[in-house]
Amino acid sequence: MEQTPAWRDLSGIAAKAWITIGLMHNGTNNGKIAVSSRELGKRIGVHHSVAARAILELINAGFLRQTKASSFSQKKLAAEYRLTHLRNDITGEPPSREFKVKAQPIDEVPEGYRAAAE
Repeated sequence: MEQTPAWRDLSGIAAKAWITIGLMHNGTNNGKIAVSSRELGKRIGVHHSVAARAILELINAGFLRQTKASSFSQKKLAAEYRLTHLRNDITGEPPSREFKVKAQPIDEVPEGYRAAAE
């Protein structure tokens, strides 16, 4: 992982966020790793807006993919993610390893992260 240009280009906060999200993977939940920017911010010791930018950086670099948007209409549900270096435990999809090919920035900011991207 650290051999890829995408890993070397990550900010320190994004790398810390990736490690933290990786620790949330229990061996069966890749694709349903639920984390909010507030929760991630508390875990890594930064403001939630900084954590939201770190999540966007990880998505743009190809280390993380959002599988479900956050929802606040019914219950406060955090967005769900998958780590791209591992098999998707929900769908059985093999690892995409999108970080190996320099990922292009996403065209659309995932729902719930619009303010952090501005």
